Amino acid sequence: MHRVLRPGGRLSITDILTAGPLPEEVRENLALVSACVGGAATVEETRRTLEDSGFTDIRIGRKGVDQEAARYLEAAGLSEMAENVFSATIEAVKPV
Repeated sequence: MHRVLRPGGRLSITDILTAGPLPEEVRENLALVSACVGGAATVEETRRTLEDSGFTDIRIGRKGVDQEAARYLEAAGLSEMAENVFSATIEAVKPV
């Protein structure tokens, strides 16, 4: 994304993120991986990736618990993790 944006260009996406690292049982659960939960990045990983790519003015906002992710976690017997998996808005700027 950084390569295709012109200087001053803005990135604005939504994604599923986690508050912290996911346990191995979540990362290896194929149903959770296919539901975009098992492979979700942490907020810090996302921030670091954007910084390493050259973005500035990085803003990551929590939109709330992702209800679909919560259903998949509940089906896997991991409903206690639902608060840690959330929908987020991610914004950043390519410097001028």
